[in-house]
Amino acid sequence: MQRVPIAKSIGLIGLVAASLLLCSAQSFPTSKLYRAKPEDLPSWAEQGNFRFLRLDGGQIESWKAERTWWGKKFSAEEKEVLAHIYDRDFEQMLGLLKQAEFNWIWVTWSNGWSLKDEDENRENLKKAIALCHANGIHVSAYLSASNMFRNSAYRDEPETKKYGLWMHGIPMFYAGLTKTGLHISWDRRLADARKPGWRTYLL
Repeated sequence: MQRVPIAKSIGLIGLVAASLLLCSAQSFPTSKLYRAKPEDLPSWAEQGNFRFLRLDGGQIESWKAERTWWGKKFSAEEKEVLAHIYDRDFEQMLGLLKQAEFNWIWVTWSNGWSLKDEDENRENLKKAIALCHANGIHVSAYLSASNMFRNSAYRDEPETKKYGLWMHGIPMFYAGLTKTGLHISWDRRLADARKPGWRTYLL
């Protein structure tokens, strides 16, 4: 009885994977791509010299969680911690980072909302990053390369409507496997990172 849903899920995954492969057939000009070299690596980032932690958070991450299958299971307290990790609770978080001797974290700089909706998060992060640097902690900023929460992005930056990823006349939505099957997020459109206008927008 379980075979039919599993077969459907595998078929859907195959369709999504094939679509992504076909969409990626056009590549960027290689002359403009950055190519990492061993000499570009700072000594603190060499193997054995860093202790790294992914520290997703902020109001924009909390909004994302509310629209994602895994985030819908969060308690009210967990949602509060996630939303305020970079502002109200950051001094406490910094103490924990130092106690655990982390010297490198990543933070959620942008994950697909409009620039207007993400502005407060970036302002909070400017202060948090300055505190990290003052305490010897390096910071990488997570930036979603192709996610758009369309109700936010389209409303505040209508030009983003031009940058959607389409396949055979169908817009591509964010999708992924959950513990129970494939979940498609109809509020999240995928942008086409091959479009220069989209890359300029991100920068």
